[in-house]
Amino acid sequence: MMYLHLTKTEKDLFAALPDSVRNGWKTEDEALTFEDTDHRRYMRMSVMKLHDPRLLGLKKKLMELKDKPEEARKVLEDLDIRTVNDDDMLQLFYAMGPAPITYMILSSLQPDATDEDLKNVAALSMIRHMILLAFVEAYSSPSYT
Repeated sequence: MMYLHLTKTEKDLFAALPDSVRNGWKTEDEALTFEDTDHRRYMRMSVMKLHDPRLLGLKKKLMELKDKPEEARKVLEDLDIRTVNDDDMLQLFYAMGPAPITYMILSSLQPDATDEDLKNVAALSMIRHMILLAFVEAYSSPSYT
């Protein structure tokens, strides 16, 4: 059985998929929440260690758009994550925080979603869950506040 860590909205989209696509998948509530800030995201991006030259350009553009999350989201839409090195991808996901990952999950849970899309959702939801665990712990610690 494959697991998806989904928010309520994501679970509603998942429930609307055909049985043939949902078969074999189990959902778990993503109960963790995190309110990110532009400053935190900017600081995480500033220490990112990327190797792919395409991502270095993306990093620069995202840092320029630090106060424009909608425009940054559009830039990320053009990124084909299948072509990104795993180490760079983890750096990028950590720096961006959970919100863009949520957007990617929502974009994948469309009525025409396939089992392959759900495999991507499973990976993304697990990565988001791990990031949420880390952020909730780190940003709520007395040494940070």
